[in-house]
Amino acid sequence: MRYIVSLMNNSKFAITEDDYRKLGSASGLVYIPSVNRTINTSSIVEIYSEDSQEDIFERKNAKVGTLHDGKQVIRHFGQWFMANGEFRENGIPLTRPDPTYYPEVAKDCVPTPQEYEKRFANLPQEERKLAIIGGQEELNRTLRGGGFQKVEFRHENKNKGDVQKLVVGN
Repeated sequence: MRYIVSLMNNSKFAITEDDYRKLGSASGLVYIPSVNRTINTSSIVEIYSEDSQEDIFERKNAKVGTLHDGKQVIRHFGQWFMANGEFRENGIPLTRPDPTYYPEVAKDCVPTPQEYEKRFANLPQEERKLAIIGGQEELNRTLRGGGFQKVEFRHENKNKGDVQKLVVGN
C-alpha cells in the first residue's frame, strides 16, 4: 500500500508502507528512500492512504459548495454567496446566506457538491445540518455566537467633547 504525504508548502508525494511506518516514530529531519527526499517531520500536515484519497475533500480551496438544504453557494474572496442570488453588473455576487439558518456558513465548513452527495444527501435535513457542522454542541455554540463575549470601547475627546462608543458582541 502507498501513502500520500501532504506538507505545509502544499506539496504532496507518495511513499511506501515501510517509509510510512518509519515516519510514524520519527522526529526532525528524516530521509525517505522511496522518493529520495529528506523532510522535516514538523512540516507534515497529513498522511493518508492512496485508497482513501477520493474521500479527502479540500473544503478550504472549494469555490462551490452545497448547504444543508441543498442550495448551491459560491465562494468569492473567502465569503460565501448564494449561487442563484443577485449579482452586480461586473459579476460580483451580492446575496449572502443567513449564518443563523446556515451554521455551516458561520463555521466555514460548507461541503463541496461531491462531498455533499457522497456523505450528506441521503440524511434527513436536520441530521444533515448536524453532520455537516459536527454535532449538536457545535450547532449550539455557533448559534450562541461561538462563545465570544461582548467588548466595549469608549473614546472621549476632551478638547471637543466628542464621545465615541463601539460595542461588539452580544
